[in-house]
Amino acid sequence: MNPQDLLRTHIIASTETALLKLAGELDMATAPLVDQAVADCLAGGIRRLNIDLAAVTFCDAAGLGALERANRASAAHCTVFRLAGMHRRLRRTFALHRAGSLIAPAMTDLARLRVTAQRATDDRVGTSTHAWASRICPAP
Repeated sequence: MNPQDLLRTHIIASTETALLKLAGELDMATAPLVDQAVADCLAGGIRRLNIDLAAVTFCDAAGLGALERANRASAAHCTVFRLAGMHRRLRRTFALHRAGSLIAPAMTDLARLRVTAQRATDDRVGTSTHAWASRICPAP
């Protein structure tokens, strides 16, 4: 079966915000579709990425991994990341996989994004990069 038959992605974007609507199954076969849709959104230079999960009927660990990658990619682009449409089944899946940080109110301001970007860079190069993080995520 074709992954596009299992998960539909629809992007509604403005100059500042993108809404990525997902409908169907979010799993190992369809996670690359989410990765690509998120990359397409971030390539537009948006400041906010909202992912609507209201129509997601199934999500496994691979699907959660795609959402975690979307969160990290958003932070690297200084983009606020939010999940919407979290129904009870999805909240349970997130809790079982200890992915609750994705649905917490984290990543809602540029100050936190700056810290995340700095930590990601520190992990890669092992040095303090506060100046670098400040340049890519300037304070409002």
